[in-house]
Amino acid sequence: MFPGDPEREAVQRLWTCGFQPGGAPKDYALGLADTFEEARDQWQAAWEVYLPRRTEIDFEEWRQHHRFMADKLAVACPHRRRPISWSAPAERRSTAT
Repeated sequence: MFPGDPEREAVQRLWTCGFQPGGAPKDYALGLADTFEEARDQWQAAWEVYLPRRTEIDFEEWRQHHRFMADKLAVACPHRRRPISWSAPAERRSTAT
């Protein structure tokens, strides 16, 4: 990644797989990889194990928390742009009307 700089070439990539709230506090995976491609492959394998254990309730809890934090930030810092909505496309359509 950083040709000619052995110290920076040896840097490993840390990846994590999980989310809060919605998942159990210690229900996540993490790892180190030597390259971005290895990290992506390891993360994908971990996600394929993690995702089937999640329920729609887990995702809804995360969405509600995200909306709450976005609203809280909007009040605290009205000059900042609002973050992109992470809700499902159908949910965005239903709130737009």
